[in-house]
Amino acid sequence: MKARELTYVAVFVALAVIFSLLKQGAFAGILVPFSMMTFVAVLAGGMIGPRLGMLSMFIYVVIGLLGVPVFETPPYGGFAYVLKPTFGFIIGFVLAAGVTGWISRSGNGGFVRHLTATFAGMFVIYLVGIPYLWAIVNFVAGKQMGWQAAMVAGFYPFILPDLVKAAIAALLSQKVLVRLRAGHLSRHEG
Repeated sequence: MKARELTYVAVFVALAVIFSLLKQGAFAGILVPFSMMTFVAVLAGGMIGPRLGMLSMFIYVVIGLLGVPVFETPPYGGFAYVLKPTFGFIIGFVLAAGVTGWISRSGNGGFVRHLTATFAGMFVIYLVGIPYLWAIVNFVAGKQMGWQAAMVAGFYPFILPDLVKAAIAALLSQKVLVRLRAGHLSRHEG
């Protein structure tokens, strides 16, 4: 891996940690907290591509599972976090970065492509997160939760803000990539 790629990964790992710590502890009693991590995950994929984006989110997850308190709700880290209803969303961050990066890199790379990519990334987060939430509540916590209740707890309150975050991430990643490409071309032309 090149030094530049390592730097990109490190930046997005740091962003993930910073954004996850912003509201830590402010969600007593709420099953699924509001999170900026969805934004970071799709931004990582959109800006640094599927491989590096997934790697950055994977490293963030590993750091948390090793016990560093980087997750958003108590116990904030450690392997026991896999039994938290929200851990499926965290798995979704890794996959979302990959899907977003893959879609944004195919085609012409315009805004519509990036927007499609970030929306797809958000979809992946929910596709993994909601069933995981439902399964942990029903089979680990021993409580009864239907699919509708899982959607109320983990989808309906968050989808509109996440679509806005996806649009902002699409705009940022598309604009940054255009500038990076222009700078790369001008260095090679001179």
